[in-house]
Amino acid sequence: MKKSLFYLLTFPVLLTSVCVTSPCCKKYNGQYNQKEINLYDTGQLLTAAPWKLLSFGYDNNDDDRIDAAEENITACHKSNIYRFNANGSGSIVKEKIICGNESEPSVFSWSFTNNKTIIDFFYGKLFIAAISNDSMVLTDTNTLPAKLILTYSH
Repeated sequence: MKKSLFYLLTFPVLLTSVCVTSPCCKKYNGQYNQKEINLYDTGQLLTAAPWKLLSFGYDNNDDDRIDAAEENITACHKSNIYRFNANGSGSIVKEKIICGNESEPSVFSWSFTNNKTIIDFFYGKLFIAAISNDSMVLTDTNTLPAKLILTYSH
């Protein structure tokens, strides 16, 4: 009896210590770093809920973020809802303001490449710089001299 009570009481402590030392449980500022992305199901994180574009622009000063002077987002982009479906389809729903002559809704196809670190839209590819339950950062380094950075949230 004492032996099984010992195991019962020490199991939660053991489980907690494994989680604390395991990279599967570590987060940094709410986002997983690139090495840890593949430890989680990137597909589940991407397809769990719709995304809203918070920011996009070209990183002219190469500091890996979009400063106010580099921001290109407009009101019509902020109102778009982006949905990635597990079957490789997706849609963009214009919630309030439509940009120019965009159709409502827009559809697209996508797939993962390079061990789920790149989203291939079949007309261009974006690198997943960071992804978590509530935020995602995509980049395109083929837009030299400045890197394109897109930041999304649920």
